[in-house]
Amino acid sequence: MGLVNELQESAERDDVATVLRRAVRLSSKLGRNDITSWLEAEQSGYGDAAPQPEYRVVGTSLYYSTNGYVPAGFGRLRNGSYPLPGILDGQQHFVGASIGTVCSWIENIKNGGGSVSHPLDKSLSNDLRKLLVNATNLPEYLPQLSFQLVFNSAQILDIPEQVKNRVLKWACELEAAGVTGDGATFSNAEKRLAESVTINISHSTVEQLTSSGINLKATK
Repeated sequence: MGLVNELQESAERDDVATVLRRAVRLSSKLGRNDITSWLEAEQSGYGDAAPQPEYRVVGTSLYYSTNGYVPAGFGRLRNGSYPLPGILDGQQHFVGASIGTVCSWIENIKNGGGSVSHPLDKSLSNDLRKLLVNATNLPEYLPQLSFQLVFNSAQILDIPEQVKNRVLKWACELEAAGVTGDGATFSNAEKRLAESVTINISHSTVEQLTSSGINLKATK
């Protein structure tokens, strides 16, 4: 079985980390530095200057945490984390964490460990408190609140599948172009053919992606 067929089968069968390692091996043998760069960004995380794949842009909801009890007489739930609908609705942010970190979040979600969230920065949190002073009946408790963005769990769960789908499509298109990698190597002719086969990680090729959203590299 050639290298390209092996990658196809891996993309259908294996976990995303294994698929990425096989894909890096194949793209390196083909001399496809552009595709190798994307694969390595998936493995290690996206830097600030890296292209941002569309499948890693996820929706968010704004939540607040009371950080202790708020008296029930103020008309709010007394302790915990709760949504703040109507504020920052529809916001989308780029998740740049490594695929290993994303998979650990997914494992936590599946085991009932809650959602993936990211705290708002201090400046935006202060602006929110000012906004809420006139909109709530507990202004003296606003300094006690903290705010975080909670990420759409379904979209987080889908990230590894999106990666595998793109790798599989690339491998299938390589085979269709006559690139097989029989004997665990590629001929010069195959390498030339492979130059025209790209991975579409957004609405454009790897080289043509533009940045959007926040590069969220560290969440809890």
